[in-house]
Amino acid sequence: MHILHVATLFSPDGAYGGPTRVAGNLAQELFRRGHRVLLAGAARGFDRIPDQLEGVPAKLAAARQAVPGIGYAGMTAPGLLRRLRGLTPTPDVVHVHMARDLVTLPIAHWVRRRGLPLVVQTHGMIDASDRLLAKPLDRAWTIPVLRHADRVYCLTESEVDDIKEVAGPDVRTSVLPNGIPEAAAEAESGQQRRGIVFVGRLHERKRPLMFVRVAQEAVRRGMDVDFELIGPDEGQGDAVREALAADDGDGRITWSGALSPDEVLPRLARAAVLVNTTDNERFGMSVIEAMAVGCAVVVGDTCGLADDISRSDAGLVASETVGDFAAALVELHRDDDRRNALADRGRRLALDRFGISGIVDRVEQDYVAVMAERNSS
Repeated sequence: MHILHVATLFSPDGAYGGPTRVAGNLAQELFRRGHRVLLAGAARGFDRIPDQLEGVPAKLAAARQAVPGIGYAGMTAPGLLRRLRGLTPTPDVVHVHMARDLVTLPIAHWVRRRGLPLVVQTHGMIDASDRLLAKPLDRAWTIPVLRHADRVYCLTESEVDDIKEVAGPDVRTSVLPNGIPEAAAEAESGQQRRGIVFVGRLHERKRPLMFVRVAQEAVRRGMDVDFELIGPDEGQGDAVREALAADDGDGRITWSGALSPDEVLPRLARAAVLVNTTDNERFGMSVIEAMAVGCAVVVGDTCGLADDISRSDAGLVASETVGDFAAALVELHRDDDRRNALADRGRRLALDRFGISGIVDRVEQDYVAVMAERNSS
């Protein structure tokens, strides 16, 4: 098959986070299986825009901020659509990792007009919104695309409900978890582990300041370990710097900045614990990446993975307060055997339930089905 994957932004520091990593993981596994795969999207931060990503061919266009003040939603990629219009042969399936933005929505709308098989994956980024620009954007692009798509992949049943609230009950939704590359995970396991990490964009919804407060409280409770925030500044950097200037736990709490996507797993493989403080995390790509390399995890009870983790005793689930997160960390710090057992079960859960091979088996089957449906209509 000739498969086109489209995501909003590709950058050396992985600034766009989970959706780009998911697109890359799917594309790499499909490419490994012999499909003709192409990644497309906006590009930022490269010295020279690459023509491949992680060995997968790519067509990227320089990112531009067309609408200031609204972050990724106002980003465009002039020239990207023109480059995709010239593709030969025409893609058999187009898989758009879609958000309310000016990169993925125009591409999805073009695919809709062309009548090509269309798979959309929303990564928890589309729900009912009262933002000023959301309603006209939804009427013009989001709702028609969702209603037209042959499949709309959602991370959870609650996301299915959100999508149907936005676009109506007839959207062809399907729950698909994110996947983790087994080979990458296995290659990075078994290292000496130290410290506690937060991995994610420093954005208000990710709650990096809560992680800082949790670390400060854990230090006050006697934990003599290092705490590290890892991720690019997406609006909370100044607040984090101010909090650390006031109390950095005698130098134990630091923000080291962003890592490139290929550096994330090796860093998680050296950490003892990952803490995910995100508000209402739909899934948590960094959580399954940590679990896959044997790093113990502590997540909030609104994390989409909380039930799986709790049922499998594969990590700790905290009520989303500073005190409860800190108590979970103290528990793991005081009991190495407990932490190691949780990490071992977390690793098995990540690779058995979320291994990329099984996810791509399902995606391949869906691609064949939507192509057959289009051909028979």
